Amino acid sequence: MVLTFKPAQLLLFAIRIAVLLALGQAAVVAAGPYAYPEPNGPPQSTGVPQPPPEAIPAPQPGPRQFLATPVLNENPQAPAVPLAAPAATDRPLPINLATALCLSNARPLVIAFAQNSVELAAAQLQHAKVM
Repeated sequence: MVLTFKPAQLLLFAIRIAVLLALGQAAVVAAGPYAYPEPNGPPQSTGVPQPPPEAIPAPQPGPRQFLATPVLNENPQAPAVPLAAPAATDRPLPINLATALCLSNARPLVIAFAQNSVELAAAQLQHAKVM
């Protein structure tokens, strides 16, 4: 699709862009430079009283104490967890290879190839049983 403009339209478009750029530049100049705080200077007051900083205790001479590592289980034997028993209404659902591959987000070409390979293996098994 090619857009065609008349010279008068292009001139009007160029004037509008120039005016917008000039207004944007004027707004930036009028705002003035942003004043960054000095990195090593005193912090600027926010008007909210701040509590005095707490003193850090000086290190004490003597043997160092390290934190103990976490203990996950003091008993070396794992606790016995009973297996869940299926309910009387629970029954296994049949699933074929194509459905399993579809659930694993396999590509359709891979699923079709797997279906054909299963059919080929079944045919070879049937042929071997006949002989």
